[in-house]
Amino acid sequence: MVRTKAVRALFCVAVCLFSSALASAQKGAGKPRIAVFGFLNLTGNDVFDIPAETAGNNLAFALKTLGLYEVSEPETIARNFSDSTLLKWCAKNSVDTVMYGVIQQAADGGSNYQLSVFDAAKKTTTVRKKAAGQSVLDVFQVSDELSAAVLGAVTGRRISFGSISFTNTGSAGDYSVSVDGVIVEGSPGVVDQVVSGKHRVLVLSGASKTEVL
Repeated sequence: MVRTKAVRALFCVAVCLFSSALASAQKGAGKPRIAVFGFLNLTGNDVFDIPAETAGNNLAFALKTLGLYEVSEPETIARNFSDSTLLKWCAKNSVDTVMYGVIQQAADGGSNYQLSVFDAAKKTTTVRKKAAGQSVLDVFQVSDELSAAVLGAVTGRRISFGSISFTNTGSAGDYSVSVDGVIVEGSPGVVDQVVSGKHRVLVLSGASKTEVL
């Protein structure tokens, strides 16, 4: 169902492609606080920097669309990732959980990936998922697989990702998209890394708002 408000409107049709149903958590206070520190590039090869950063942003976006957590994306964090250091960091920053990943050079010339979850209440890293890639071209596929596996382990649910595509059926113009309150700017044609399920999508252009449920 689509409801359009305001006189000036950029009409977009959002086609939601989802492969499974995932119920959204009830909104409000009291959500667990999780800090997502993406994928740290430890390969020594700068070509991994931007893909690793993007993969981390995708992971944070996926967590936000889950609706289960209060998600933050810290710019810095203790780099040795020991349980004792992470526990102190969580206490200092009022965080319940830290999700962190690394990309390292493998002996065979490829890359090793690891995505882990530290639980401050349990004072230990409770989840570690590993995978391997052959080149920088594998970053997104491998990080997506690890993200789905880790989110599944944390939530106890089968996690998969979908995408939302947008087609402009009116006059040209700039717009942004909001998925469950998470803003995606830059007139996106496709929004990827949306956790499969039901979401509230808004297409915003100036005073215009198109809502897709």
